[in-house]
Amino acid sequence: MEIKSKFPKISDNQEFYLIKIILTTVNNKYKIMRERYCKLYKERVKIVKKITLKDIADELGLSISTVHRALKGYGRINDETKKRIFEKAEELGYQLNLAASALSSGKTLRLGFIYPDTPFYNEVVRGARQAEKELSVYGLTVDYITTESYCPIQQSQVLTKIIENFKDSSVSDEKTTYDGIGIAPAHPILLNPLLKSIKDNGAEVITFNNDAPDSGRSCFIGQNPYVAGKIAGEILASIMPKRANIALMSSFVSALGLIKRIDGFLEVVKNTGFNVIGPFEYNDNITSAYDMSKQVILTNKIDAIYANSMYGSIGCARAIEDTGNSGKILMVSYDLDDEIAGMINKGTIFATIHQSPFRQGYYTIKKLYEKCYQKIIHDNEISCDSEIQYIKSYIIIKSNLEEFLEGVYL
Repeated sequence: MEIKSKFPKISDNQEFYLIKIILTTVNNKYKIMRERYCKLYKERVKIVKKITLKDIADELGLSISTVHRALKGYGRINDETKKRIFEKAEELGYQLNLAASALSSGKTLRLGFIYPDTPFYNEVVRGARQAEKELSVYGLTVDYITTESYCPIQQSQVLTKIIENFKDSSVSDEKTTYDGIGIAPAHPILLNPLLKSIKDNGAEVITFNNDAPDSGRSCFIGQNPYVAGKIAGEILASIMPKRANIALMSSFVSALGLIKRIDGFLEVVKNTGFNVIGPFEYNDNITSAYDMSKQVILTNKIDAIYANSMYGSIGCARAIEDTGNSGKILMVSYDLDDEIAGMINKGTIFATIHQSPFRQGYYTIKKLYEKCYQKIIHDNEISCDSEIQYIKSYIIIKSNLEEFLEGVYL
């Protein structure tokens, strides 16, 4: 049986041109696909490729040695040329390998880490020790220097000794001197002359947890305390009715971060209609916070309490429980330990604001190391780091408490 084609017959010549058209179309599509692939491949290679001095030199039509000297700060190079080199390095994503430079220089670093010997700073120190462990292979050692309490007088004694060692080191190698200092200053002003003197002796200074902005320090690492205070205020403003009586419990009025927490809190609640009682200062002492808040509860009709530090939070929460007001007085606290976690589970504390103490210690050591080696390899001009590096604040309530206890957030 003959099967007739549904398509009209075509001549050999027509067939030739039809095949040519098909092949040309296929080729064009293949060419377009190939060009797209090549373009994507080149972009991908550009992303993953490690930028070298040669790449920068080729882009600018300069020698590799000129680029090297500019980025390292060696020799005399025209300011305009130097500017072009730094701009191109930033554009291409060039990153100087500080660790490699540290190994090749053979230079060791010694840092001093000054903090009060209180339970809150255990996590801060744990973070600092983790950073030291990671950087020890590059010649880093850290001395952990404690003061008995969070006191500017005790800190000034430690800083004075460090300054004396700088002076004595010129005649004796037995004195310990530091390339950099990390400190949680107990006062925003009183320690400034001493911190400036340490800077004048060539050491880097970074503040953490609390700041001394006019001390000449290179950087502050910690929570944004003003924002943290506003968060506490917004929590209460979203829950408590107008004309609620709020007891405001404050730790030291000398530490800048603690002052800013109060300022942020008051900024939010000033237009809520709340009746704010306080602030009552408890000097970052659990017993003092307990006695003071208990007296406030017994002599006033209190609807909520805000305490701006960990020890105040513990003392106030104990007073709430001992007066039979657990679940009746809403409390917003700071930080997290086993006791605060237990009080969140029981409902004594509604929410606590976490300031990631581990990260504060960790990044303080990391940043000090970076700053000190930038100075060693004459690389200061390539650094675009901010003077303030804030660590995120977290709100912990009963529903997400386990995540923090399990270390999901450090």
